[in-house]
Amino acid sequence: MSSFTGLPAVAAQDREESVTELEATRVSAPLNKALEVNAGGFGAKDAMEIPLAIQSYSSKTIADSSARTAVDVLSLDPSVLSSSGGSGFDNFRLRGFAMDNFNTIRRDGLTLAPHHDVPLENVERIDVLKGPSGFLYGFNSPGGTLNYILKRPTLEPLLNVSVQGSSLLGRYVAIDTSDSFNDGAFGYRLNAGYEKNGDFDHARDMERKFIGLATDWRLSDRALLQLNADWSRKSTVSDPLLRADQSGRANSLDPSSYVLPPKVNRRDLLTGSWFRHQTEGANFDAKFEYELDDNWTSVTQGNYSRVERHGGYNDLFGIKPNGDIGSADFYVSRGEVFSTWSLQSYLAGKFATGNIYHDVFFGTGYKQFKDVSPFWDSVDSSTPGIGIGDVSVGNILHPVNPPKWHFGPERPTDFVSSIKETSVFASDLISLTEQFQVMLGGRYIWYRADQLSAIAPSQSHNVFVPSAALIYRPWDSVMTYVSYSKGFEKGDYAPYNATNANQPTDAIESQQYEVGLKLDLNERLNLGLAVFDIRRKASYLNSSNTYVSNGEYHHRGAELTLSNRVTNALTLTANAAYLITRMEDVDDVTVDGKRTESVPKWKGAVGALYSVAAVPGLSLDSTLSYVGSRPVDAQNSGYIPSYTLLDAGISYRSKLAQTPVTYRLHGKNLTNKYYYASAYYQGGLDVGREREVFLSAKFEF
Repeated sequence: MSSFTGLPAVAAQDREESVTELEATRVSAPLNKALEVNAGGFGAKDAMEIPLAIQSYSSKTIADSSARTAVDVLSLDPSVLSSSGGSGFDNFRLRGFAMDNFNTIRRDGLTLAPHHDVPLENVERIDVLKGPSGFLYGFNSPGGTLNYILKRPTLEPLLNVSVQGSSLLGRYVAIDTSDSFNDGAFGYRLNAGYEKNGDFDHARDMERKFIGLATDWRLSDRALLQLNADWSRKSTVSDPLLRADQSGRANSLDPSSYVLPPKVNRRDLLTGSWFRHQTEGANFDAKFEYELDDNWTSVTQGNYSRVERHGGYNDLFGIKPNGDIGSADFYVSRGEVFSTWSLQSYLAGKFATGNIYHDVFFGTGYKQFKDVSPFWDSVDSSTPGIGIGDVSVGNILHPVNPPKWHFGPERPTDFVSSIKETSVFASDLISLTEQFQVMLGGRYIWYRADQLSAIAPSQSHNVFVPSAALIYRPWDSVMTYVSYSKGFEKGDYAPYNATNANQPTDAIESQQYEVGLKLDLNERLNLGLAVFDIRRKASYLNSSNTYVSNGEYHHRGAELTLSNRVTNALTLTANAAYLITRMEDVDDVTVDGKRTESVPKWKGAVGALYSVAAVPGLSLDSTLSYVGSRPVDAQNSGYIPSYTLLDAGISYRSKLAQTPVTYRLHGKNLTNKYYYASAYYQGGLDVGREREVFLSAKFEF
């Protein structure tokens, strides 16, 4: 197994133990191929077989970083940036491109319903597959894909209980239990978790519940059926984005005159304590695998995913240096239902034609997405008789809880979006010699989208998305490659504050060239290097506040990940990404040649892990991360400052009355740096989380 981890400190320990730990997972759960990456049109393969930049984060990395959603894990990935519009749900940029919420998040290769954080209690690993993935998965983001791999049943009985508390009044408990019967013919794994931060009277307060069940049925020596189901609910305060008053600037496009909002107390709740963002999600999926013989395997899988959203958004504009809010509004979507179901069937096999070996993969897939969208409710301070204090806290430095709004009964349905995508795909990994391989693949897609908004015209596209790579392996532990890939994705939506709010663009084309190197040397030195060039059709909010499609984004960059076990006790890690972004061929002179919104040139981290030989079971870790300055909008009219964060932790594994226990104390943002985690929706700033210290214990019964 080769995975190029991007979370330096805790991932380093995971890197040292991953082979033993994951091999144990394979032995104790013989019905699941836990070590493979589901790479869509490439099939399920080891990362060292795939000509893509791939980084993986295991359940141990997730636990050690106290992660509850993907943003907690991926914040230190050099190519992933937070792009969240408040605390409602995670949103990302991958290689500088905004994530396509409807296609980028997948589980075992199949799409999940959007706008709901994926719980991590039942997740064995998160794989980040970078670059356009039209061939791999169909319509998708050009920056990459996040693919979740579920925990599978174990052969031996398993019962783990984890408890945790944090300095920001967080409390958390989770259970992970598994067993199998009839010599492994049937197995189950049950995960459940409950989390609550505060009592909805501070920023970021939330409550979350989760339960999930995974089963493996070995129907015969060659047939395996896997069934999974889970349910989750999340309620969080609707933390607003902050926008400072820019009216006093002589030139609104001069970044040197850009005004940041005044610094707030990050514990202060800047919206109504009653104003929540609530989502409820359910997922059901099945996978049937049949080994025709030693060289050929047939796989059929399907899923249904549903999210119901009662979304609350509180917007603050024109914030003065003294904290006074210039204008504000409440926007509410009550009872909106997103659903998707997918079906995929493919055949994977290996054969030889003379001295040339083929690893082939071909199949077909179908996906249908629906959005049952009600009319939204809104109230804003520009309405006669409504004051700033009626729809906001009034002043962000001295917030006052606004009165509760009663929006009345839920509104009727405004429109029902429908997206249907059918595809056929095939790939062939051709081994010409022991050193040289050629990968050829393609996917033909029939795409149809209806009523993406109440007034949007239908869209229909039949497209072919190819992918190709030349691979050179000078040694078994080294892989180099040159690749080309093409992608298509669902169109962008105009932000809610645009003159053409919530209207979609047409489907978007992208393409990438990449050169890469992967090295995995005796489990001591692990290196990943990728240089890429991506072009994508551009959409942006112009100076007239209208969302337009014009020109293209051109992103060129390099990514490096490195893990070096210097001694048996010390491991050093590092990662970095350098990204040059540029808007090209744009008619609007205010954006032509400018950098992509909210994307830094530099992002990286360094870390260390030290196991204390004098105290068996004791280890220390630390991580120092950096994010460069980022433009706040398409015009680059201002920048949010760069920042550096320090995290550190200490873990101790011992026994309590013969029960193995792992105690962990760790802190995030230990210097309590004030920073902005993201810029979103044309200058809306998301204030980063303050210092937080966690204390946890994991009991292995």
